[in-house]
Amino acid sequence: MKKALLSMLFTFAACLMAWAQKSLTPAPVGMKPFYISHYGRHELQHHGQVNEYVLTDSAAHKERTVICQMVERFPEVFVDKMPVDARSMTNACCILAMENAMVQLSTFYPNLNIHHNATRRDLGYLDQQHNQPQTWHRLLRKIIDEADSCISQPKPGISLRYGHETSTTPLVGLFPEGNHIQLVFYRRHLDDQDVLVKVLVDGKAITLPLPTKQLPYYKWSTFRTYCLKRLELLNERREKP
Repeated sequence: MKKALLSMLFTFAACLMAWAQKSLTPAPVGMKPFYISHYGRHELQHHGQVNEYVLTDSAAHKERTVICQMVERFPEVFVDKMPVDARSMTNACCILAMENAMVQLSTFYPNLNIHHNATRRDLGYLDQQHNQPQTWHRLLRKIIDEADSCISQPKPGISLRYGHETSTTPLVGLFPEGNHIQLVFYRRHLDDQDVLVKVLVDGKAITLPLPTKQLPYYKWSTFRTYCLKRLELLNERREKP
């Protein structure tokens, strides 16, 4: 009973905070959000005498708040039976962070088509503890490839990824450092080729060194090219003796 009551209180507090932070720069006329790509890292707390870590109540609350913000800010994305692809590292804390988010999302939309996995095959781009620069590169490449695939779909939904707090390196130098990064995609209609993207770091829109007619919205094609060029440059630097 106490756990259920605490869960309800956490949910209420998370949604209240999300509502208070709802305001964002309006999108260009006619543009609506249709897809969200997310990467989040959780807070770790050492527990006991062994090498054991737990997900803090604060971290669980933050994961729910992130979902509440998505729902409040971008309701157009959340259509009935839309796909939700959630991926996590295989350790318990990352899985719990993902599951807290999924429970919160299911509270709002019980009919979503949710797929959540924690498998070793995703560690190549999620495990930031080892070989951080290369893993960040793979993560960015994964984000780009999935976005390219989702843009052509009528109901692409959202992609959620959960990794370690120990990943303190900003995403290949593109964004300010933060715990949660969201790429929100906008278009006028399904056949619209002029897709825009907005980047949120910890819920706040950021500006990028890219041309645009209206901040903080950028053409996906421009943003995509910029990211790929940065990846190419970083790979060249790494290969030099």
